[in-house]
Amino acid sequence: MTDFMQQIADVPEIASLCSDTLKRIDELAWNREIRKQDDTFTTYVRRMSGYATAALDGAVMADDPLREPDTSAMGDVANQGLTITAAADLQASTFMHSPMQVWAFLHSLIDQSDERGRPRTTEGVQDPLHLGAAIPVEQMHERLGLLTQAITTTTAPALVVSAIAHAEVAAIRPFSHGSYLVARSSVRLVLAGKHVDDKVLCAPEFGMYSLGRTAYVKALRDYGSGTIEGMIALMRWHTSAISLGIDGTLAALAGR
Repeated sequence: MTDFMQQIADVPEIASLCSDTLKRIDELAWNREIRKQDDTFTTYVRRMSGYATAALDGAVMADDPLREPDTSAMGDVANQGLTITAAADLQASTFMHSPMQVWAFLHSLIDQSDERGRPRTTEGVQDPLHLGAAIPVEQMHERLGLLTQAITTTTAPALVVSAIAHAEVAAIRPFSHGSYLVARSSVRLVLAGKHVDDKVLCAPEFGMYSLGRTAYVKALRDYGSGTIEGMIALMRWHTSAISLGIDGTLAALAGR
């Protein structure tokens, strides 16, 4: 099987974007003040990301990530974001050899219906981003199979794998509800699973939120174009999101 993720990683502009962003992640990891922090700081950054991923699906971004969500429909979405982000950080090693197992598990935590953890069987999917039609059911399992095989076998760097895993799950939308939350969790799963950022202190979901929903939808649509230009556009957005997530973590550190 052709390693298409590695082929994408070899595109010069994408290779440059990955190299520059990896340097920022490494600088964060070796920051003296970051290294002094205990698990309470990791929890704070994780909750920043949890609220942020929920906000991309329409919840309200909390001023204080340690505050508990309101009791409301949007509060329920915020709880889902916090839950899936915290759970993903415990599943990174499993994800790298059994992605579908982890996606199903994470989905089971945020959907309490009879469909929890199960791929959809109809074309009816929630679409809070208004991205448009998902991949048809008859193509879904093949696409998921190709994606999981690629994740577990590719030699491509984590930044490329995480971007494609996220965008492809968002395109497929394998679950009737919550697929975007599951898709975004793929970024932290890959970054931790490939030991690029074991505690995911680069807060990628917070960076996505900082770029805004309009830019997010455009990036996913660029990916959906199936062109190399679209892939480059996705990687520009993805690496920018991680860079802004790092900025958010450093701002949180300065405020301690």
